[in-house]
Amino acid sequence: MKRKAFFIPLVITGIVFGYSAAFAQSDKERKQVENQRREEEKRDRKESEKAQKERFKRLHITSDPSGATVEINGRQMGTTPLTLPVEEYVYKGHGFWLTSKYLATPVKLILSKEGCVSKTLEITTGPFEWVNANGTARHIYYVITSPDFHLKLDQVGQFLGVNPLADKKDGMPVSEGAKPAELTEATRPKMSVEEIVKRSLPAVTIIQSSKSSGSGFFILESGVVVTNRHVVEDSDRVSVTTSQGESYQSAQIFTHPSRDLALVKLKFPEGKKFPYLPLANPADVDVGAEAIAIGSPGGVNSILANTVTRGIVSAFRKTDSGLLLQTDAAINSGNSGGPLLNLYGDVIGVNTRKIVSLDKEGLGFALFVSEIYAMLKEHLNFDLPAPQSKKTVAATNSSPPTQPVGVSVQITSEPAGAEVFIDGEFVGSTPSKVQVIPGERKIKITRPNHKDWERAIKIQPNEEKTINALLEQVASPPAATSKTSKGQVP
Repeated sequence: MKRKAFFIPLVITGIVFGYSAAFAQSDKERKQVENQRREEEKRDRKESEKAQKERFKRLHITSDPSGATVEINGRQMGTTPLTLPVEEYVYKGHGFWLTSKYLATPVKLILSKEGCVSKTLEITTGPFEWVNANGTARHIYYVITSPDFHLKLDQVGQFLGVNPLADKKDGMPVSEGAKPAELTEATRPKMSVEEIVKRSLPAVTIIQSSKSSGSGFFILESGVVVTNRHVVEDSDRVSVTTSQGESYQSAQIFTHPSRDLALVKLKFPEGKKFPYLPLANPADVDVGAEAIAIGSPGGVNSILANTVTRGIVSAFRKTDSGLLLQTDAAINSGNSGGPLLNLYGDVIGVNTRKIVSLDKEGLGFALFVSEIYAMLKEHLNFDLPAPQSKKTVAATNSSPPTQPVGVSVQITSEPAGAEVFIDGEFVGSTPSKVQVIPGERKIKITRPNHKDWERAIKIQPNEEKTINALLEQVASPPAATSKTSKGQVP
């Protein structure tokens, strides 16, 4: 019994010792695994931090489809996919020291590709202000928001809902789902303001983005709205509300690279057709003509929605931002993007801005309708010819039966976007098709920073004539300097 009693504790002690050794071995292995995991996490973290640092040493731009031309602040940099080396200050901003490098201006990115709608995006945020410790130095700076940008470019036909040149260029059938706002009744009588407003309001819209609001109007029944670029710029999506209270989301947005113009294509139920406004022939717009502005100051929730003002066309103003109509019709901030109409109910301009000054009143401006034609033609390959001029029709109808009728003249220029004058009268911007009374006509085509093109051309009856002006670029004149020496009168 004693041996048995002595043997049992020894067995138990052996078992306990075996378990203890196994537990110690298992704990050691767990610590090794844990240490290995921590080392891997530390290594991954360092690699990730290194990759992040490398990522912020370049600007990577891609597009769908690829092969788009990349333009940054007016300078072509290459085609997508494109990686450009940059310094870290473009993302971090101004450093501590006075000599630090920084972005002094915002950065605008433009992607363009033939057959696609170009896209413009400001890729910086700011401005920010840097001030040194004693306040003697101040710098304004901007920072780029991301090292990677991917933009989807929409096909021209997809944006407008129809491509009138598709059968000639892309082999695609022309859709019947959209119709250009063509004027077919050139001799129709003028309407009262009440009738114009009644007919036009269904085509006028309110546009709301996360940053601003403004007005717009349909130019195609397929749901394409014209507005100002500053209303939708830097917005991926906007909402469009009609005068009937129907609200739609944007499917695509196109912003003009140099004009305060934009197009918004809507998402809408299949088969839906929108009322639209016809565009006037630029040749029919004269100083002194009556003008009606429609817009919605204050946005969709304002009691001022669908405000109508009336005035006259005060002047034409040629600017770096395009050809403007000056009008004394009241144009407020919410009117931006709305239509300026003549007494036929045709769009003669896009309300854009006003000048506010203590000693100046009645200075409102609208982008001339010729800028819409140029945008559709040059950027969207949408050839919407101006309707027949009422002036030509009126002159023809009031002339004796032997008086020749106007003939069609196609006028283009290289580069495009030049202003056309026939016998001293402005008739539109290139490219355009105008009706001209036969005979010898003086034609002048002008564009800023280019030498004027002037010719006396004889137009024959029943002739379809094409004129193409090659405009010679001229250097900007140097700044004038004044020198006064002894004995000379300044």
